[in-house]
Amino acid sequence: MKTEKELDNEVREAFDRAVDSIMFDYMYMGTEKGDDLEYMMFKHIETREYRKIPKCGVAFKKRKEIV
Repeated sequence: MKTEKELDNEVREAFDRAVDSIMFDYMYMGTEKGDDLEYMMFKHIETREYRKIPKCGVAFKKRKEIV
């Protein structure tokens, strides 16, 4: 079983790799609204596949319930 410090290091390394991938493997294509959320759009340089990432603070916004 891993210690809390080992888990923290593993999470930090995975996050750093993800940030590097977004910075160097993707092109920023703008924003898009959908499902009552706003997304940042990225396109992969080689595969041309798109990725949508919810904007900060928007992903965890509570939706209003329809009554």
